[in-house]
Amino acid sequence: MADKYAVITLAKMAASSRSDVMSKLPDLADISRAAGSTRVLFGTVMTGLNTGSAIMIQFFEEFNKLESVYSAFSESASYQDLMSGSLSISRRNITTLNLSYSFDDAPNLKYTVLSRAAGCGSHKDIIASMEKAVHLFKDNGAKTFRFGRLMTGENTGDYLLGVSYNSMVDIEQTYDAIAESEDAKEVYNLLGVNQRGIIQVGGVR
Repeated sequence: MADKYAVITLAKMAASSRSDVMSKLPDLADISRAAGSTRVLFGTVMTGLNTGSAIMIQFFEEFNKLESVYSAFSESASYQDLMSGSLSISRRNITTLNLSYSFDDAPNLKYTVLSRAAGCGSHKDIIASMEKAVHLFKDNGAKTFRFGRLMTGENTGDYLLGVSYNSMVDIEQTYDAIAESEDAKEVYNLLGVNQRGIIQVGGVR
């Protein structure tokens, strides 16, 4: 069964706490996996509005597993420790996933580019157009590709694209290809990008 949902949590942290937070997030990710998420990515936001924040992205096949995971968090000493001082959650949103691809069986993910966009076409046309553009990412070094729509939060209804890479060189190469692509132009006619940031991946479980 393919992942159908992603939960994205942003939390403010002091620069002096980064090493401590990153050392504790693997344990939290393991708790999430044991309670029902299929995969967890965590790291630090490098660019954009939330620069310096910690981020965790949890993937789910079934919506009811969210409750199990957050019940497990509430009973976790690791979670309580992080929430008591090192972290302050600033945003948590749920995204439905419409497109989900992995291009490498064992990717060594180092960066994720997360882009948010407002739709200006039908949902059906947006999904079809984005699916036509997947090759631009795959052919230029992307390792994973996830695209969906925010179903909670202040930007509900906007679309979210998350693409992970092994290097900054691959990111640059991808966006050079996008700049010359007719498929990308079609996407931009249907989606207006309003935010983009790069995440430095701390780990994947």
